[in-house]
Amino acid sequence: MIDHTGIGVAGMMRSARFYDATLGALELRRTMQLPPGDGSDGVGYGIDYPVFWIDRFHPHSVRQHTAFAAKNRGQVDAFYTAALAAGGTDNGPPGLRHAAVGYPAGYYAAFVLDPDGNGLRQLFDDKGYLSGLMIDEAEPLPSCSAGSAKICRVAIDEMPADGTAR
Repeated sequence: MIDHTGIGVAGMMRSARFYDATLGALELRRTMQLPPGDGSDGVGYGIDYPVFWIDRFHPHSVRQHTAFAAKNRGQVDAFYTAALAAGGTDNGPPGLRHAAVGYPAGYYAAFVLDPDGNGLRQLFDDKGYLSGLMIDEAEPLPSCSAGSAKICRVAIDEMPADGTAR
């Protein structure tokens, strides 16, 4: 099970504003800052503890991809809207993805790029095909606390928004 993950960013303040808005749409908030109370070196986002970090220490602009699980399609839409309003770049609007390019039935997702070009995906798998698990706060995933169940399934991959292989 992944405890946390993160990415390097070129400008902490710019990126923190982007992630405050974008991850806020997913009900994630700043749970830790380095240095404390300042966040100029790093910011950790989560519910009870940080599960996703941005910091100035790791390489930036390396085009990483991180996917966050949503509770419903509306949360995917809100993520996309918040990301674009906060300076993100469209990399695939909210919608169902097609089985013909490898997505399971019911896979609803949106794709954006952050200010450093990292890919973010917000997805809702209404059929529960991914790992055979549904994201449900009432029934946390194994090894997840009830408060963080919706974000315990963090995926990192390199699939482009149109689903085609590189």
